[in-house]
Amino acid sequence: PVLHARFGAKFQGDAAFFADNVAVEAAVGKLESGAEVRRQRLYVQGDLLEHFEFKFEVKIAGPGDGGTLKDFFVGFRDLPVRLRIGHMKEPFGLDNTTSSLYTTFMERALPTPLASTYSTGVLIGNGSRSIFHLNDDVRRTTYHVGVIQSSGDIGFSKGADAKVFSGRVTALPLLTPDRESLL
Repeated sequence: PVLHARFGAKFQGDAAFFADNVAVEAAVGKLESGAEVRRQRLYVQGDLLEHFEFKFEVKIAGPGDGGTLKDFFVGFRDLPVRLRIGHMKEPFGLDNTTSSLYTTFMERALPTPLASTYSTGVLIGNGSRSIFHLNDDVRRTTYHVGVIQSSGDIGFSKGADAKVFSGRVTALPLLTPDRESLL
């Protein structure tokens, strides 16, 4: 096939409903119930001619606010390394690169805000598959290195002219033949 594409949407919301009693209201005041949208996004991702990969994700803002491009890149697979060019997640830790659909808690770990989440640049690596996809083509080590243009005043890369080197290495030093244990 020439083109594989997957279309999707993400919606995450927060809601809290409180029933105050007299003692709580006297101590802290009236607790307000409410709900808000945490995340809403539309995306398309896939590959073209089995040699190129792409992703285009837009964050949908509130009524009348328009949208913001979050993750959009084109990648080349047939080089000695995998190359991506565009606006994408920086390769900084695993918490920062894990989708919000798969985080354990509502918020990410405390060090995560020290790095930009999405930045424009060039990324090279030996694949996008995680070492934790335990199938026949387990990749025992992965690396990703990027030259990134700062996307704002976030973390250590403050200022519009800041260029940053960002990277991540993962390893799977122990995997038993029965795949029951790993380190």
